[in-house]
Amino acid sequence: MPTTIDISPDQLLPEARAALEARLGAIKVTVSPSEEASSSPKMTADQFWQSMALLDWTQGDSDAILAPLKAHLSTRPLSELIDFQNHLAYFLYQLNGKAYATHLAPDDAYRPDAPFSSDQFLYARAAVVANGQAVYERILAQPDQMIKAFTFEPILWVVPSLYKQRTGKPWEIELEYCYETYCNEGGWGISLLERLTGDE
Repeated sequence: MPTTIDISPDQLLPEARAALEARLGAIKVTVSPSEEASSSPKMTADQFWQSMALLDWTQGDSDAILAPLKAHLSTRPLSELIDFQNHLAYFLYQLNGKAYATHLAPDDAYRPDAPFSSDQFLYARAAVVANGQAVYERILAQPDQMIKAFTFEPILWVVPSLYKQRTGKPWEIELEYCYETYCNEGGWGISLLERLTGDE
């Protein structure tokens, strides 16, 4: 019967695990969740913003802009990747309100009697957060300063992509905050259920 070694998912990439099994032969390497989650490294909000500051806005395409952030996060433990995504979700949630949606570019801005793209608003909020702490805090305090006609959807998929590379599994982790448009009921003055059912 082969010996089994349990290793935290933070410790091995899939290819490293396969190489180790091939080298050790009879020893089977399995990856299991850490028994003490509280001991896992944590990413603070300050560290989140420091990470976001790595984006290279001098580049011309999203992959190049994101490259320094991806390189940094690829070296961090899995627990910190999850923390990063939770921080991102929280900051997006904070901007998820009518006050911000009404100050998008004229063609995109929220109006009760006109079509409104919830996805476009999410991607605009993503652009705010991606532009760093100073921009985020200014717009959070002054909704009329909301970014106009600029979106940055790719920031939403950095961690899910790295997570899949690391674990071999799709991202299915439930975040602490919902960042989809209308999820912040306080910001919209109406529950998501009421909006979906048309009971406004």
